[in-house]
Amino acid sequence: MFGRTRLLLILLVLAVAVPIGLSHRSKLPGLSQTIGKWIGTAKNALSSGDSAALAVETDTAKETRVGRGPADLTQVFRFNVSPAWVMAQWSRVSSSLRDGKLQGLRVAYVSGTGNSDVAGALTYYFNARQQLQRIYFEGYTGDANQLIGFIAKNYQLRASPSLGSGVFISGWNGSPTSLMRIRYAPIVQDASPNTRQEVMLELNRPGIGFGLSPRAKNIMRMAG
Repeated sequence: MFGRTRLLLILLVLAVAVPIGLSHRSKLPGLSQTIGKWIGTAKNALSSGDSAALAVETDTAKETRVGRGPADLTQVFRFNVSPAWVMAQWSRVSSSLRDGKLQGLRVAYVSGTGNSDVAGALTYYFNARQQLQRIYFEGYTGDANQLIGFIAKNYQLRASPSLGSGVFISGWNGSPTSLMRIRYAPIVQDASPNTRQEVMLELNRPGIGFGLSPRAKNIMRMAG
């Protein structure tokens, strides 16, 4: 049975899954037809406490209910993982992604339901030797301070005033290799405190010949 915390978790993933799903409509047949019903069902269940109302058996709903993965940021944002580990942690993984020579595995990630938790699309990019080279995350949080502290401590990303507020970078041999951008969502609502801030984070393993991806470089250009 679903408790209130679990229902809030589902709504958190909805905030991320809906725009991602719509932007990939051609790759996910039937998703657009189920999203409206799913959102309405989840909202009604949250307000009424009717856990049975959440038994919407669609592929998307199944992915959200059982696809969280580890909650601890230290378990998720690290480079000593393998494709087999990703497959074991999430019940649904999109494996048809490529970024140049890198193979991507994308999952829906929710660290929890607190204001400092994050929810979004998390992609692991592996090289031909199945070594993790890049971690890319796009999503939301209510308060980014905990994430900023974690990334600064573990990956030495620092604020870059020249690129504007909310941009953090780290480098290798004088070139930027990792980037994080925090900004307020286009629409901030009191009813959705967990989605007040948008998060874009790209971490690259330094020293193996890969730098920032083209999309991360474009963000840097726009910020500058």
